[in-house]
Amino acid sequence: MYNAENTPQVSVLLATYEGAKWLASAIDSILNQTFTDFELVIVYDDSPDDTKKILDAYAKKDRRIKVLRQQEKGLPQARNEGMRHLRGRYIALMDDDDRSLPTRLEEQLRFLKQHPAFAACVSFSRLLEGTRIIAPELSKKGHYEHLTHTDEELKNIPPLPLILSARTMITRAALEALGGWRPFFRWWCEDVDLALRFQEKFQVAELPQILYEYRDPSNSIWEEHLTTKDPINMLKYLWASYISAWCRRNGHADPIEQGKDLEEVIQIGSQLVQSVRFHILSNCSDYMLGVILSNPNLSTTNIVELCKLLCQLDAKGDLRFLQRYRKRLWTVLARQKKYRDVLYLACYGLWRLVLANLRRDSH
Repeated sequence: MYNAENTPQVSVLLATYEGAKWLASAIDSILNQTFTDFELVIVYDDSPDDTKKILDAYAKKDRRIKVLRQQEKGLPQARNEGMRHLRGRYIALMDDDDRSLPTRLEEQLRFLKQHPAFAACVSFSRLLEGTRIIAPELSKKGHYEHLTHTDEELKNIPPLPLILSARTMITRAALEALGGWRPFFRWWCEDVDLALRFQEKFQVAELPQILYEYRDPSNSIWEEHLTTKDPINMLKYLWASYISAWCRRNGHADPIEQGKDLEEVIQIGSQLVQSVRFHILSNCSDYMLGVILSNPNLSTTNIVELCKLLCQLDAKGDLRFLQRYRKRLWTVLARQKKYRDVLYLACYGLWRLVLANLRRDSH
């Protein structure tokens, strides 16, 4: 049983902004856990919706809930603020529009206690659209896979095997050793940066149980930015996480710790050896580029800016890794009758992609 006088074993950390739609569902999924010796620390930014009203009601109902307020400083700062108030030895991350299945805390805590060599574990998850399950599981990893790397592999920046997102339970000691989340990053990229720094010092395992459910990412803030608002800067933040990781792992100062701004970090990345630059583009950026190029409202300005940016890191200058997207991109341009944009693509190194589609359409 939970005892308010004792320090809880687990602290659940949830940050929210304009989360009123699904917030109650997220909180209920924690309060209904089979494991009860936890605290739930919720940090909220001032929101124009009913977020505060919902949080106040839950805080009165359950003593395990602690609500903290900050004024629109962003997700990394919200999590760091919450981290300063956590008391548990183990920290479970939670998003405001997701659900934890009833045995999540129990299963993850059991694993970490039984396997002290691991400082974090990530569960399988499944995808929700509203309240409907639309994908049964979202992992291809094996049973309790050991996700550490040799020094040589780390120098080459392998594609990140696991992102320490909301389906994670991590030891408090490991999170504090890393200093939490870095405010430099925005949207989803702070989780990528945390995971890259984590795997340099600690081990993480993936549990083969589905213990977490998350909403359709097309409704998320980060994907909205990817497709409609600021896709270029979002791509830059992703690259910055890998560029800073390469610098750390090869004996150079981390440019972010040196106070470099985003453009300066990208400039450092453009000077890395060809193999590293091409790896960041073709492997680490694959999913994000796919989302950007699937945007039916991709503008001429976006295309030109994107091509200029890609050419900063492309090893050969022909952006050949984008060949996998040629049908998708061609379809988008044709639908909008933006044939003039083909000329821009050719100017910025995509002439092979254009010719491939011209040959295909002529048959």
